[in-house]
Amino acid sequence: MIGLTASSLVQAQTGGKIVKQIDVEYVGDAAVSKDRVLANLSTKVGDVLSPAKIDEDIKNLYASGDFENIRVLSKEVGGGVALKLVVQTRAMVGEIRFVGNSVFDSEKLTKEVDLRINKPIDEAKIREGREGIVNLYRKRGFPDASVNYQISAPDRQGYSTVTFNVDEGGQAKLRNVTFVGNTVFSSAELRKQMEQRPKSLLNPFAKEARIDDSNLSGDVQAIEDHYQNNGYLGAHVQNVSRVRAEDGEHVD
Repeated sequence: MIGLTASSLVQAQTGGKIVKQIDVEYVGDAAVSKDRVLANLSTKVGDVLSPAKIDEDIKNLYASGDFENIRVLSKEVGGGVALKLVVQTRAMVGEIRFVGNSVFDSEKLTKEVDLRINKPIDEAKIREGREGIVNLYRKRGFPDASVNYQISAPDRQGYSTVTFNVDEGGQAKLRNVTFVGNTVFSSAELRKQMEQRPKSLLNPFAKEARIDDSNLSGDVQAIEDHYQNNGYLGAHVQNVSRVRAEDGEHVD
């Protein structure tokens, strides 16, 4: 039996023979059924063997994302040729788990991860999901949040569990708000427009503000509205920066 790549199959000029048999052999776990592999081939038993069609079949199988490696083996049999596809499938997603999360439930975190059960594992998407989860926490005011992931060894059916381990860290609290460039309204006046305000002697009943980017956007809009409602139509907040305080818990 001779192992052939698509290009060597063309060079071997085995075209013109009738395909008598097509079989599938697995290297490792059979995460994709034989019937599914064969269903995705344009080459069928009884066809005249076409190297161009075999080449296209291999490209299409790779494009499905289900396979790590594909080889085509052939041997002559009575009146034609027998083909064998030796395939190594990619592990499939069997379960997605989150460990260590309390601020967001697992359903919320799942929306940040572009993985689907019964689909091939894609580490690029897992890494993107990890970054999405970290950004979600940081927007909520958890600047020290970190996430790592683990992929379990495939089971007998070729399924793996993807586990995201979440370290939420502490949530940053707002200690002070400083304004630069405000000459029309005092800083105290502008702070009154904000939903997120630090505790102070003049504001003793305010709960200690925990930084939330969605609320921060609303505060920026409220400050701009205050200027524009008072006739300063071109006023805009140009930049918002955060500085961690020495205690590591608060933000100015």
